[in-house]
Amino acid sequence: MDKDSKPQSEEEEKLELMGQESDKKAKPYVIEVQKEAEKKEQEQKDKELNWVDDKKRWWKRYQSRLGEILYHKMLGMDWPYYWKFGVDVSEDGIAAQFLTDRKHKYAKGIKPINNLPYDMNAIRILAEQVENTIDKLRTDEIVVPGSILLPDGERHRPTNN
Repeated sequence: MDKDSKPQSEEEEKLELMGQESDKKAKPYVIEVQKEAEKKEQEQKDKELNWVDDKKRWWKRYQSRLGEILYHKMLGMDWPYYWKFGVDVSEDGIAAQFLTDRKHKYAKGIKPINNLPYDMNAIRILAEQVENTIDKLRTDEIVVPGSILLPDGERHRPTNN
């Protein structure tokens, strides 16, 4: 370097080394620069994959917590004897399922959208729909064709005398 010339920046030095007249002299610098670029690109890809993986784990926990909330709401319902129920949390969403004593299966679900107020409202509505279905099935079981509904809510089947 001359006394009159300014110190070169790192970029200018790289350009000078890579742009030499001799390919043999420039080759190691070009390879080194290429490896550094590939390493940075791989680090960026790894960082993105880790971020997505963390989001995936977070999303699963989020859905799992919503499923727990739905399960606790269903626990508080007045279930008929021998009916079974459960909550299924999967990649597709959250489903409330129940099985009657006659082995009839019912299921309904939601797909969370990662917006807590909306998702909590959807869980509340889903729980209400399950409870309404239970109530409807209960009254349908009580209704016997040809029976009479008495004022106290009991059903009486007239006999032919």
